[in-house]
Amino acid sequence: MYWSVMEAISRDLDRLSGMEHSVSPRRPAYRSMPVNLYQSEDAVTVSAELPGVAPGDVDVTVADGVLHLVAERKPVERGENDSLVVQEQPHGKFMRRVRLPFPVAADEISASLQQGVLRVTLPKRADAKPRRIDVTSA
Repeated sequence: MYWSVMEAISRDLDRLSGMEHSVSPRRPAYRSMPVNLYQSEDAVTVSAELPGVAPGDVDVTVADGVLHLVAERKPVERGENDSLVVQEQPHGKFMRRVRLPFPVAADEISASLQQGVLRVTLPKRADAKPRRIDVTSA
């Protein structure tokens, strides 16, 4: 009874937070997409850890100043007679939204997935870049 109540609470937390907080050894321990955000004068770069995810299972979109990352990790195949004892490697859909700190040039965005790390480069729109203003004497 105790575990079924805890699992119900955990499912509600999962649904509300988008994270996976499991109390069951048969469910993933967590579901998250850790990201780093780097800003330069010309662009912002977002990197996300997605080990075990194929490039075709990643969707990157930008709308209304928000970067949307969606990825799906397939479950690890196991033998026909293998029974799962502990599952800590999460699988399923992962989603992350990142509010961008400035307008981006949507037609210049690039994304690549190498060694389990997604890297999205979002160039700043020209009107969002800092401009040096020359000061003259009157």
